[in-house]
Amino acid sequence: AQGAPRDLYRARLRVTLEGRPVTVDGIHNLTETSLGDEQSLVIRGDKAAFATASYGKIETITLLDLGGKAAASDSSFTDSVTATITNWQETGATAGVGRLDVNLDVPLDKVILAFDDEHLLIGSAGGKSMSVQITTGAIAGDASTLGVHAYVAPSLHKRPILWAVDTIRAEVGPEPVAAVEAAVFNARDLMRRTTYSIFGPSAEPASPLAQPARPPPQALDATYSQTDTSVWPPPPIPAIWKNPEPGEGTWEPVTYPWLKRLAADSPPYFFRTTVRPDPDRPYAKVLVVAMDMRQLELDMEAGVEDPKPLTGANGSGKIPRDPKILSRVVGAFNGAFKTTHGEYGMMVHRRVLLPPKPLAATLVVSDDRRVGLGTWGADTHIPADIVSYRQNLEPLVEDGKLLPSGRTQWGWQLNGTSMMTERSGICVTDASQLYYIWGDEVSAQTLGKAMILAGCTYGMHLDMNPHHTGFVFANVRTIANKDYDVKLLTPLMDMWPERYLEYSPKDFFYLMLRDPTPAGAPAESSKGAEVAWTEDVGTQPAPTWLPAVWHAMVQSAVGPADSLVQVELLAFDAGRVLFRVREARPEGHGHEYASTELGGDDVHRVVAAVGLGNPHDPQSGQGPKSPFAKLPPGALAADEATGLQLFSEAELSGRSTQPENVELPLILDGGKIPEAAKEPRTMRRRGAACVTPSGHTVIAMATADSDEAAALALARVGCIRAVALDRGSHRPTFLHRAGGAMPPLARYDESVLYAISRPMVPRAYRWK
Repeated sequence: AQGAPRDLYRARLRVTLEGRPVTVDGIHNLTETSLGDEQSLVIRGDKAAFATASYGKIETITLLDLGGKAAASDSSFTDSVTATITNWQETGATAGVGRLDVNLDVPLDKVILAFDDEHLLIGSAGGKSMSVQITTGAIAGDASTLGVHAYVAPSLHKRPILWAVDTIRAEVGPEPVAAVEAAVFNARDLMRRTTYSIFGPSAEPASPLAQPARPPPQALDATYSQTDTSVWPPPPIPAIWKNPEPGEGTWEPVTYPWLKRLAADSPPYFFRTTVRPDPDRPYAKVLVVAMDMRQLELDMEAGVEDPKPLTGANGSGKIPRDPKILSRVVGAFNGAFKTTHGEYGMMVHRRVLLPPKPLAATLVVSDDRRVGLGTWGADTHIPADIVSYRQNLEPLVEDGKLLPSGRTQWGWQLNGTSMMTERSGICVTDASQLYYIWGDEVSAQTLGKAMILAGCTYGMHLDMNPHHTGFVFANVRTIANKDYDVKLLTPLMDMWPERYLEYSPKDFFYLMLRDPTPAGAPAESSKGAEVAWTEDVGTQPAPTWLPAVWHAMVQSAVGPADSLVQVELLAFDAGRVLFRVREARPEGHGHEYASTELGGDDVHRVVAAVGLGNPHDPQSGQGPKSPFAKLPPGALAADEATGLQLFSEAELSGRSTQPENVELPLILDGGKIPEAAKEPRTMRRRGAACVTPSGHTVIAMATADSDEAAALALARVGCIRAVALDRGSHRPTFLHRAGGAMPPLARYDESVLYAISRPMVPRAYRWK
């Protein structure tokens, strides 16, 4: 369309001797990216290449083999027949079109493509260039600088029934297929209900049928830092039946011997149980898996086929091969609907496949590795702190209410019906526990009832129908020789257990053991060796099996001679530690400074105290900039709601109603060190603080004549802004640790920042 992004088509033409087209038929769209603009097309013989730009940036370069795609070595006769038909349907050629995608971690504004005899040549701004070997896909040149990865989609071995459904749906549309599915599943449901009513045991619902009132939340006692207030496993789920089955609603730990452990004394991170939430179908069981999001991280990946991106290349369909990820994988489960069933949004590691849909139920992963469930607003702008998201339909449960939108069609069945089939969902409780929900013969309403019964306040529908839903427990040693363990949650799940490790046609989520160590700077910006964090020897907040305070020693090369300065780093997990500032003020006739004392339970929960110094001369009338020796002024603020935050001078004007700020000089801003921070002055103990993208507050301590060493060390761990812990008095700073030689005091003669242990909560939440 005029002015719209371009797609790449293939067609069969009959032309005159002069080359003018006479007839055009067999038109096939090879890309179908309504939000991606195909450009820079080059063709040589039976090879073609093009770039795809989305949101103004080129993220993918594609190499096509118009001679056809190579058949998989393990293809059966059935695979060959179905592949031939699919190839003809999608490309107009029985051999199909071979495709290799070159994905860029660093998007480009423009590329120049060309072929030589054996390579696709790729040039970009700044003189960077690389090449792709046409036959092998090997990449050479500046690939590491641009973060380039070549990917060839595997040949899928679909079950004949799934292949037939997808093939027919592509020709006739989803409605006729949904009508056939509804007839089959509804007939099965009628037969099952009739058989159970005649031959099944009696089952009488408890009166009333509504969910029994849950006891009020347990009052937490967090007087001491070593008190573990965590509630795990969750409380039992109440049954709606007078005669519940044995074990119904009771949590059972998942303890396969090959499942990895976070620590020797950590509890199992998976628990499972069964509930029967449908009063009309006592035989309909729903499985619930509770995931301990204190110990686990969640991430997602797009499938080889779905969701079909509107912006460029498809997903890899497998858990990333990064050893730092594979070595921590412990489970995976299905994602959401196909693109054709609503075009619900998905973004993976900030690469948008489908834009967000307003009012859609959404799972988000934030840059501090928390998992949120909530409804997307009316604005399609993507918040900067979201790394990945996946959407599907409206919420199934919201604020504890079932089907709040009034939707009756949950998936592609006949309008006004809710087909009894395999369904899955995910939900979060008010205690921040994350549950996966699955049933083999349930409606969307039944799935939602199970969520409410389990105590969920928000839930979203995931995928449905056999072969598309499943949860696996996993332990990966190596992928190369299939040295891994995978086990389905239940044998009733009709799914290949290795699907998410080898290849998956559709998107999915995967679970990893949490890495509690502070995240470092991105590889492309990190200087020097990776920081070696170790558990700090001082007092740790409960539970002690998951450290929250980390220690490291690094060296910074400063000055024209690159002199090495030893820098001590202490990192605090923001989810386990909160901060309070006690600003010192002049008292008495001598105007000596003194900070206000901590009170209440805080005095029993302090794990560290850090000196901030005092103003240089409070009676001089000088402005705030002069005590900072030409360093740009900034500020530090801390409260329970937002944690520790650092601000520039320009940002402070809008914080008049916020908690009190402590003015401190910036020694790192926008990732750059001011020249004044590098100037040598008095040799003394210096401190600095920053907040990393992973949410850790890092304190740097060094004996040096400038702030450069501390700033370099904090930039190395991923910080882009840092303040010197010096209000202007230029006193040697201090760091006192509970459980160490110098424990924290309740009062100091200078301003002080206290780190206080807080009750640990899972890193899943209701996102808004």
